[in-house]
Amino acid sequence: MSGNLSMGGNSISDINEVNANTINAGEKNFDIPHPTKEGWRLRYSVLEGPERGVYIRGKATNNIIQLPEYWTELVYENSITVDLTPIGKACTHYITDINMSKAQITIGCDCDEINAYYVVFAERKADEPVWVEYKP
Repeated sequence: MSGNLSMGGNSISDINEVNANTINAGEKNFDIPHPTKEGWRLRYSVLEGPERGVYIRGKATNNIIQLPEYWTELVYENSITVDLTPIGKACTHYITDINMSKAQITIGCDCDEINAYYVVFAERKADEPVWVEYKP
């Protein structure tokens, strides 16, 4: 990855990599050449919240969502939430089990077959929580 680093209105060119334990910023964006409009740029910003959130997403066609193996040590098990969206027709899909030793989430449903998109969110483990409100 290469590009410009902008900090406080100052721009530093030709940055290939930034390594830091913590970066505090008022705004966090990526800005790239627009993929479909010649001469335009595309700017996205990051999702923000009071935690170090991580996610995976995909499509489930059987009763198991296989989490990445490294999630067993990356996230707090009790922080996992799952959103399921049925595909095709309305159907109730639900979570029957979260087994972090196998890095798996088991899905049940009230219709004939599981067919849903999923997003799994969790909080990444850290030495300290994000201190949302604090006095400097």
